[in-house]
Amino acid sequence: MNSQSQETVGCIRHLISTISVNSSIRHHPNRMPPHGRSILSKLATGLSIAVGLYGVVLGLLLTPPIQRFALYAHKINTLFLGDDLDNSEAFGFAMNQVTPFNLRTSDGATLYGWHVLPIDVYARHERELREEDRLHGPVSADGFTHTSAFRHLTSTDEPTPARVVLSCTSSPPSSHTLP
Repeated sequence: MNSQSQETVGCIRHLISTISVNSSIRHHPNRMPPHGRSILSKLATGLSIAVGLYGVVLGLLLTPPIQRFALYAHKINTLFLGDDLDNSEAFGFAMNQVTPFNLRTSDGATLYGWHVLPIDVYARHERELREEDRLHGPVSADGFTHTSAFRHLTSTDEPTPARVVLSCTSSPPSSHTLP
């Protein structure tokens, strides 16, 4: 045999011994293949990161300022997403149950608000309110007295007298009822 064929035979023997060693490692019942270990370690790392983040979020929610922010989300302005505040139906109210209005203050500022008709009054007059043709946009404070919602609230036919409830989105949030 020449030196080249001896080299070839030596390479083949080396490959056979490597294959047999690798196959014994691969098929050993108590050992996991190297790629399986990496998948499990990646899974364990991802799971531990998720549990850690969950713990951090829960820990943060124990502080009152974060609780207030999470509950009211008053620092998030979504009007840039195309929300139309004059379209109260998009926020889950019944058709014409809400009357948007503007108030002018003594210092010249304009305040925007909603008058939400109580559900029992709305239920008694639903057909009339749904058929009412309203202009899009807020009414003035004087114009509100000419709406059917105001007429139903001040009607003597209503079983319970109307009350004004002021709800302010301030810090801390407050709500006041006027007689």
